[in-house]
Amino acid sequence: MHGSFLVWALRDRLVDAALRVSRETLNGDAATPPAGAARDAGALAEELRGGALALKAEALDAEGGRPDYRRVEESEGYRRLQTSAAGLRGLALQQLHGREERLAFWINVYNALLIQGAIAYGLRESVKEARGGRGGFFRRTAYEIGGRRYSLDDIEHGILRANRGHPWLPGPQFSGRDARRDHCLTSVDPRLHFALNCGAASCPPVRAYRADAIDQHLDLATRGFLNGAEGVCVQVAERRVELPKVFHWYRVDFGGRQGGVAFAARYLDEAGERALLLSGDLGVRYRPYDWTLG
Repeated sequence: MHGSFLVWALRDRLVDAALRVSRETLNGDAATPPAGAARDAGALAEELRGGALALKAEALDAEGGRPDYRRVEESEGYRRLQTSAAGLRGLALQQLHGREERLAFWINVYNALLIQGAIAYGLRESVKEARGGRGGFFRRTAYEIGGRRYSLDDIEHGILRANRGHPWLPGPQFSGRDARRDHCLTSVDPRLHFALNCGAASCPPVRAYRADAIDQHLDLATRGFLNGAEGVCVQVAERRVELPKVFHWYRVDFGGRQGGVAFAARYLDEAGERALLLSGDLGVRYRPYDWTLG
């Protein structure tokens, strides 16, 4: 166990050095105790999501339909978001009970953190502009939550994907001695890939997720995305389907290529397209991913 911990620690230091990733957080100085009364985790996460979504709407370019975060860097809304995010530092994560509460909380926090990171790090065109590129942005952008640091990568590949780890790095996200493992989901719900917004044009939109309706919300998000412009493209005459790139990147979460096709079929609105996918007699391709800020 000790040797494994050292291996993962060395791996992380090497990756951070290569990507020029620092270990700051966006919600306050870790040396300063959090102020204010303890907050309800679910309510705080929804507050964060709502504030981040309002900022994104305020930042939208009316002509291009893309966010210009320079518009909101000095806004009152951004200051309120920073204040809400500071409340995460003193949060007791033990108050999250069960799969539903954890899913809703971490999805909402991820989506808020992404938008705050885009504003804080001055993104203009793409997350690729960040120091260390795309990989650097997702490792660097982080909140302190309950006394520990959680980056976007930590939340996605550690907490929400049951510690399966980054698809391009060996091993789990958290080592066996990492206390953050205690908050990981115990299994992967592949619908989360249509709930997380990664700041790109090909990403799903930010929606509200509540613990008491998380499965309905995830179904709506998945169905909406897979039937939308960035979703599944079925070419019936050619007997071919193009799936979003996440089906390739996270094929282990979908049960491989055929598992991904079957998953997509369950959410398609058009009966003929569903039947073609379920027939198994078709070619499968993956759509290009547009990393333009969206």
